[in-house]
Amino acid sequence: MINFTAFKKGERRLFIDFDLYTEGDKDFKQELISSMVKDLDELQQASKRSCQQNDPTAFHTAIHKVKATVTMLDDPELIHAIEDLRSAFSASIQSKALASFHNICSEVMTSLRKANC
Repeated sequence: MINFTAFKKGERRLFIDFDLYTEGDKDFKQELISSMVKDLDELQQASKRSCQQNDPTAFHTAIHKVKATVTMLDDPELIHAIEDLRSAFSASIQSKALASFHNICSEVMTSLRKANC
């Protein structure tokens, strides 16, 4: 079921239908959410390293690794932010794209953690 509740600052609407992936199994849902949060955190860390080192390799590797998570989340703004940051590496506008990506990614993780309750 898609979460349509009111959102506090730092939270985002989740576009994922967990029942589609978990068939209502609450334990599996908790595992899935934990894995998704871990993937997004890893993607954030890779983006920071890539920007600090001005080398997109870590970010591109992490994008490939977490592709399933991003696809399941189906968050258009998150997907757009990832693509913006990927493009920013070649255009030398990393800091703005990085800030936007981290904000969206953090909000998605907060909402995922809340969905785990």
